[in-house]
Amino acid sequence: MFEEYKTRFLYKNGIYICVVLFVLLLVGGISKYEYLSPEPNKQVYTINGFDIKFNGQSTMYYFFKSIKNNNGYLCIGTSESTSLDDGNYFDFINADSSLNFKFSKLTGAGRTCGLFMPMLMLNRDVVKDLKIIYFINPVYWRTDLSNPLTVYWSRYSNYDINASTKFEDENEIALFKPVQAYMDILPIKDKFFETVENRIRNLRKPYFEGLRLKLKPEEFIAKHEYVSTNKSLDSYDNFGEIDIEKIDTVWNIRKNFENKGGFKPIDTSTNYRYEELESFVKLCDYLNIDAHFIVGPYNWRFVSEYDPNSIDEYENCINKIKSILQENNSSVIDMSYISYLPGTFIDYQHHSSYGAYLIYKELKQKLNEED
Repeated sequence: MFEEYKTRFLYKNGIYICVVLFVLLLVGGISKYEYLSPEPNKQVYTINGFDIKFNGQSTMYYFFKSIKNNNGYLCIGTSESTSLDDGNYFDFINADSSLNFKFSKLTGAGRTCGLFMPMLMLNRDVVKDLKIIYFINPVYWRTDLSNPLTVYWSRYSNYDINASTKFEDENEIALFKPVQAYMDILPIKDKFFETVENRIRNLRKPYFEGLRLKLKPEEFIAKHEYVSTNKSLDSYDNFGEIDIEKIDTVWNIRKNFENKGGFKPIDTSTNYRYEELESFVKLCDYLNIDAHFIVGPYNWRFVSEYDPNSIDEYENCINKIKSILQENNSSVIDMSYISYLPGTFIDYQHHSSYGAYLIYKELKQKLNEED
């Protein structure tokens, strides 16, 4: 049976709730949440995508500081740098007990370097001297991925935050061109809704990000995922070997892979991806970030079977990527040679765990030399 309430009672409770909310927002508003993050001891492995998308300052500060305080590296990249059943290159680095550094990661499909530029500029103070590994996958130069894709930008970033990024000089404005290219093509309705979403979050941020952290910092520390030391290299199946039961070494794909028609040739009509890469390289140098670049492979064996006419375009693409890195005196881990080796891929664009093992070996040697 429903209880009955007088209108006066509901009115008074409504006023009370509004006053409490106002006080919370006011108290939160005067909190300097950017100073509230505790000093991290352990290295955070990864963070929620919303913290990056909406620039959660406390979490971003804590994340970057945790990497720097532990001599770690931040691994960024696209879908080739996400999980593999038998381990990916960052898993092997973290499981190698002989190394005195670990990898944190921010990766995902379509997460090319331009998407990370606002994040770095908005957190310029704390990312200084941060060590970054960026995996350059040449498939993003193909015809369906070669220009800015709003589906990925809206997934990982917010228009209002990108549009309100503050620049310190004209050089930064010039470097921001790949981000501006996305904003120029975003439909007006999407700009409006993303702006409203960010403004609402900004009203809530002083309480949900600042005041709560001040009152219960232990909850903030406990909510993060930290780099695990529970796995060893022995725990990965087929470590350092081709899984011949699953991999077709002629086509260099999984035996059960069916979507061969998803392959696309390189788009030679646009320079967007080259401009995006060069801007990112220069931004890292400008912000004093210690950046290392993996030149990723393409699946030469698949292409030679499926569309041999596309081989020259992929080769030219990789050579141009290398030229950009060389011209900017970048630190390079060249993994393009595994393009031609059997067992290194699971489809036309993602390397296998055996390919990841070869990448891990090169990374280990390169980073040990520079450590």
